[in-house]
Amino acid sequence: MYTSSQRVIPTTVKGFSLLKHHQDGNLSSQPITQKSLTLLLQISHGLKGRTAKDLNQVDERALASLFLETPFLTFVYHNLLHPGNMSNLSAFRVKDPRQSKQLRRTFVNGFLQWLLTLGLVLCEFAVLYGFSRQPTVSKAEKYSFNAAITLLSLALSLAVVAALKSYCKLLSWRLLASKYRDLQEFELIMNCDSQSKVLKLLWASRTSGRFRLSKTQILCIVSFFVFIGLQICIGLLGLTYSIDASQNVDHIYGNVSVVDLSNIYQDPSYNTAGYVDRTAAANYFGLVGQNYPIQYNWPLGKGDEGFENIYTADNSTFFYNFVDAAVDVNANNPVFDTSRRWIAANATCVELEIISGGYIKTDGSDQWLSYKNVLGNNQTIYVQSQTTLTSTYMSNSSNSGCGDRCTSMLVLDSASYDNDTQSEAVPHLLTCNTTIDVVHNANTCTRARDCTLEDDLARIIAGGIGWSGTWFTDGNPLQYRTYPPGSPYSWDGYEAYQDPSFRAWQVATFAIDVIAAMDDLGPRKVVEGQAPKAGVALEVEWRYTIPLLCVVPTVQFIILLIVCIWSNGALIKDGSYLAAAHLLRPVVEKLEDHGCALTGDEIARELDNFKIIYGVKAPPGIRHLSAYAPTGGSQVDWHVGVIAESEGYGQQAEEGWKPAATFPDGRYDGTGYTLTSKTTDDSSLQDDSTDEIDEDAYLLST
Repeated sequence: MYTSSQRVIPTTVKGFSLLKHHQDGNLSSQPITQKSLTLLLQISHGLKGRTAKDLNQVDERALASLFLETPFLTFVYHNLLHPGNMSNLSAFRVKDPRQSKQLRRTFVNGFLQWLLTLGLVLCEFAVLYGFSRQPTVSKAEKYSFNAAITLLSLALSLAVVAALKSYCKLLSWRLLASKYRDLQEFELIMNCDSQSKVLKLLWASRTSGRFRLSKTQILCIVSFFVFIGLQICIGLLGLTYSIDASQNVDHIYGNVSVVDLSNIYQDPSYNTAGYVDRTAAANYFGLVGQNYPIQYNWPLGKGDEGFENIYTADNSTFFYNFVDAAVDVNANNPVFDTSRRWIAANATCVELEIISGGYIKTDGSDQWLSYKNVLGNNQTIYVQSQTTLTSTYMSNSSNSGCGDRCTSMLVLDSASYDNDTQSEAVPHLLTCNTTIDVVHNANTCTRARDCTLEDDLARIIAGGIGWSGTWFTDGNPLQYRTYPPGSPYSWDGYEAYQDPSFRAWQVATFAIDVIAAMDDLGPRKVVEGQAPKAGVALEVEWRYTIPLLCVVPTVQFIILLIVCIWSNGALIKDGSYLAAAHLLRPVVEKLEDHGCALTGDEIARELDNFKIIYGVKAPPGIRHLSAYAPTGGSQVDWHVGVIAESEGYGQQAEEGWKPAATFPDGRYDGTGYTLTSKTTDDSSLQDDSTDEIDEDAYLLST
């Protein structure tokens, strides 16, 4: 006896008789017609020992004829072999465009592909933007950029190709259901994700005797140019940027020319100059550098505005960034660049009380000056080269105790007598301490000592404004430097010059001017370090890059929307080889056991290249308009597959579907039979045929 757990299809007439008794115990065995029995045996011969899930392998026409001929077998099918009673039958598909189930699934899959494309586009934009913001691109950075942009471009191209192929697969099912096509054209559409197949389809879908393009050809042309166009857009991105020579300078390790800070001398031939000559050279370089511009409010040590510039952050400390030059014997014009090495100078001034002196008579007398020093002690000095309304700077060559890299000096702003009458101007005396800082970032030179400034030379540079290069008397540590009227360092009667902060500004800027002029005009030496070289930078034409980057995801998204909406009119099958084999089974089974080594074109020619369509078959006996909306509580199982043109199916709307129409809603399980109620009236089991046989006798005879 058959049970629901066994799910084995009976294979004998005796078995069908037993099934009949199982349905209703009080029914007696009923004979069946020989016609029905013959059909039954033909069908059961191919189902021997198979489970109910193999029901879709039964010949559809034979099974339909059998069930319609014999009400008893209809009862058996609906009550025991009914797909609703088969929990392991997994071929059911539900297509309901109005509920957007298939549309939602296809859109989500396509949207994920679009997100991948968008992510790659954003990554490519980030790489271009990031590298274009750098003033120079090093050799390693150039290799990194080329590798990144190449990989992203390839990935973007592959992502777009994969997305377009999947869109073509979606479109192919609706296209296959649009009209009857010969086998070769049908196969080309199924493989339209290949561009070579698209070109073949363009030729194969032409209409004989007509010069007008068919709809299939138009789709082929559009898809081909969309595919090629997007690839061209990705390729054109490589023409919107270039790595060209930059106005900025890069650095590499090698020989570099730097200022020689081991000594200071005005004439290179006196490179062994003594102390006095070095003080004179310091004053000379300071006067040369007095015209160098000063850049205010600049971050300390970050002076890169240009060469020969003095910088200050707070108007009290002034710094200078050294300039390096590349050493290349083959270059007529060496490359210069501002280095990271910098040095600073600052000064403080205090006004002192004058006890006597400071006034200059016309006869040149009264050169003595008495004042109270910073400790409050009286002190008297003789002032050389003193003239009226001038400023005399007196640098002290002795270590005055203000620091190892510091020099102290006196600054006298003198006044005068006119015919023994004191002028209105009042002399002033200030004492100033100037300090030269160490060289910062000296490690840019391989040997840092090659780029450092020793303390002794730092003190000479610090007192540069007060050096004259001569001694007035032996044993006097002061040198006197008087600046004539009209000089920026002479007070000329202006009280602003007597402000200690202003005079500190003058003294500090003079000291840093000495270093800047040395770097500009002084002797240089070659050391190992970070040598400047002509830099290269990434130049991006954003007016072209941005549109090209936007075109790719925009076009892909538009295509996604169009494909999802239009292809939703047909049931989209899985693209696996097994699904394709099942779909084309009715076609290739005509070859039986022959043609196993034939190509697709050869198989089509062998079968006379007859026309087929991917479409829907209504269940037998239900081909009427109510199939769109079944009534009376019944449901419709639609059969989807290939239909030969010779069947004449789908020509009338009354059949439930016709070519190019939207697939009807309902259940798709591949059987194509009506699912009716499990309860069957007993009268339907009666066979009206008078041609009766005994089933046991028939089995024995066969």
